[in-house]
Amino acid sequence: MFSRETTTFRLLITVKTYPSPSVKYEETVCCAGITENQEWVRLYPVRYRDLPSDQQFRKYDIIEIDAERPEPHKDERSESWKPRIDTMKIVDHLESTNNWAARRKWIEPTILSGYAELCRIQQSQNKSLSAFRPAQILGIRVKPEKDKWSDSHCAIVNQSNLFSVR
Repeated sequence: MFSRETTTFRLLITVKTYPSPSVKYEETVCCAGITENQEWVRLYPVRYRDLPSDQQFRKYDIIEIDAERPEPHKDERSESWKPRIDTMKIVDHLESTNNWAARRKWIEPTILSGYAELCRIQQSQNKSLSAFRPAQILGIRVKPEKDKWSDSHCAIVNQSNLFSVR
């Protein structure tokens, strides 16, 4: 039987995606953060809405969590991990005071020189997470998200599961 690599992370949550309906997981979010070793980590799947309120972490929370590598055919990106949510604990929250001083200690060391460097890393290491300072901001487009999910997405989220602990 295949044994997956496992590890314990202490990381600063910097990204939480909008919830997405999932046939397998009902509703999930993808989260990302930076470890104490200044490496980006993606955590998926996270059934955020189903977490107990004391485990519903916020952006810029520091969490500790055990995670395992996803099955190789499911996600081969080096920063991807499948979290063991039952092991997660919120350790701290970093505020934005002093011009983000506490947050910057985690984030600054990971900032790349630009998009070209990100492309090189993606090609050579199969990484898709990082941060960089753009040379120039040409503009920004903001468009509203649909007010509600499609009927099929709602059906996925609202489906009954005989084995669910909801």
